[in-house]
Amino acid sequence: MFSELVKDVDITQYLSLINSSQITTTIISNVLSKETINFHEFLLLLSNEAKPFIPQMVNKSKLLKKKYFGNTVQIYMPIYLSNECVNGCLYCSFNASSSIVRKTLSFQELEKEFIYIKALGIDSVLLLTGESPKSAGVDYISECIKIANNYFSYVSLEIHPCSKNDYSSLINAGASGLTLYQETYNKILYTKLHPYGPKKDYSFRLSALEHAMVAGFRKIGVGALLGLNNWREDIVMLALHIKYIQKKFWKSDITISFPRIKNYLPFLYPVSDSDFIQMILALRLLFPTVGITLSTREAAPLRDYLLDVCITQLSVASKTNPGGYSHAQSTEQFAVFDDRNMSDILIMLSKKDIDPITKDWSSVFKEIKNEN
Repeated sequence: MFSELVKDVDITQYLSLINSSQITTTIISNVLSKETINFHEFLLLLSNEAKPFIPQMVNKSKLLKKKYFGNTVQIYMPIYLSNECVNGCLYCSFNASSSIVRKTLSFQELEKEFIYIKALGIDSVLLLTGESPKSAGVDYISECIKIANNYFSYVSLEIHPCSKNDYSSLINAGASGLTLYQETYNKILYTKLHPYGPKKDYSFRLSALEHAMVAGFRKIGVGALLGLNNWREDIVMLALHIKYIQKKFWKSDITISFPRIKNYLPFLYPVSDSDFIQMILALRLLFPTVGITLSTREAAPLRDYLLDVCITQLSVASKTNPGGYSHAQSTEQFAVFDDRNMSDILIMLSKKDIDPITKDWSSVFKEIKNEN
């Protein structure tokens, strides 16, 4: 498992290469002249010396997006089922020590959210929760998935890590995709940031995606929470994780997300827009066929810019609190920096001549697979 391989990774070796004084403009230029790049060349594109070459990286990324994804972007909406949580994550407003307005949606309240979103033309949703087995455990989430399948063709999850059996139950309920961020791949830092609760178990979280793929999830979303650690360290480890998944679970569809913390606390590592763009471009060049997701954590101008360059999946008109679409009283997980409504997004996409994909999967395919 990747959790075992991580123990043998010498991250200092990779960071030393990225920070090497031997990297020259000629070396970077030669890397960008190649049709495809390897992992070593990817590391070079994360260096400070590569920053002046971002325009060339942008051009290559545009070509790759056009080649593999065309003029399209998949749009989806997140739905928070619950903000109740038993974990002590120092960076999250949902953590168990926070004095916030807690809420777990009833099934009737959840249907109100679904009806509102369906009326906008959305056919792909992401269901999210905090980690509270008592309030929003696997049985509750399974029922929410079943209800969601009455409205949407594609239902994905962003929940706490589970066992293979629990993931199988969620798939049987109708879930097709799963996103799980490791937060940070630095185990020492991870332990400090998660002082109590089930999430404190670094290895279980790192192994959970493999449990999910063995269980049969069709699409897997990976990422690191940017701002918790030196971004280059986490992006290198993320790339290694993706390479591992591609080799061992080659049938799985992978997407990369780039959640970035904006409310910087003293212990956090700020990530500039320049760094943010550089890491996304470098990963696009290393993984040309992998989907890239950008959420409403980012402001509209940056989202619009990267949409032209490399983004293939976009959240729209997001609310990050349970019942947010039906105006329920509860605390949000993070502030939304792109608050455009669905109409505004569609107008923007039309001007860019980008086709919004509201449905890229159907349960019919599951039936065909089962028949075969």
